[in-house]
Amino acid sequence: MRLVVTIPESSRRQVTGSRMLAELGSGIEIEVAPIAPMPEDVAAWARSVPLRDLSGGVARVEITASHEAKSDLEWPLVVHESIGLDAAGNHVQRRIHVLFILVEHCAMIALRGTDDAAFTARRDELLAIARTGRPEWGVPPGASLEDLLAT
Repeated sequence: MRLVVTIPESSRRQVTGSRMLAELGSGIEIEVAPIAPMPEDVAAWARSVPLRDLSGGVARVEITASHEAKSDLEWPLVVHESIGLDAAGNHVQRRIHVLFILVEHCAMIALRGTDDAAFTARRDELLAIARTGRPEWGVPPGASLEDLLAT
């Protein structure tokens, strides 16, 4: 199972298992995490994801905005916008975490940028990329119910 996201063809990608990391240019990266079982407390999970993301020299995260949305295929999303601060309190990253609620599963997309102006200018584009996310449950294309039951 994985979350599939449509990103520009020119993006450099690195795929490890079900996790994908890609550079979108202008110092912006996208990370697509694997689909996982839904935690019991969805609201606590949704609040904690951006706060636990301490990559890229970030020591502390401040959430600046949160809202609910829908993906292009109508999956419920929780969107957290934040800034990442280093240990001295200096701004080092602007971020958007998009959390997918997939029935009994969940997934996360993190967009991170070190150039504040470029990230802000591309915010709508980045959210549109995130909204393309869709689950791929691991069923082979063209598999019939008979094929699935035979395995």
